[in-house]
Amino acid sequence: MWEKAEEIKQYRSKVFECLLIDCINEDVKIKSNIFSLLSEFGRESMELTTKKANNILKIFLDDNGTVEDQFIRLFMNFTPDKYNSTNKVGNEGVIEFNKESNSVNDFNDAEYLTFKKLPESIEFFVKSVFAPFFMEVYISDLVKRNY
Repeated sequence: MWEKAEEIKQYRSKVFECLLIDCINEDVKIKSNIFSLLSEFGRESMELTTKKANNILKIFLDDNGTVEDQFIRLFMNFTPDKYNSTNKVGNEGVIEFNKESNSVNDFNDAEYLTFKKLPESIEFFVKSVFAPFFMEVYISDLVKRNY
């Protein structure tokens, strides 16, 4: 979906903040860890603000750079140049489902890059990529605070 890393960098803090809001509102398993990191372990309010989201993005992760650097890499890798499609075919009362993987190109990008597919893509991203990544951030920050 993104042609260059610079495009996601323009929206990184807002996308990151919105993903955190979605995780809080949807009661995702990492909700309590988000609140802990937002409150800096009880010293501040647990309210999510743009400033706090930006502060989380600035946390340094060992050899992977900052949270922001890693988040951009994960997001870029998650928006691939392929998409999966399912076709329903009926033949003499028998319905078959055909799944296929297609590359995105100039002829079909409008079909792939639609807002209709965005909610399911974001939900999958949060569950399979963002939540484990945020747990890594949380644990890394927790370890740094205890040393």
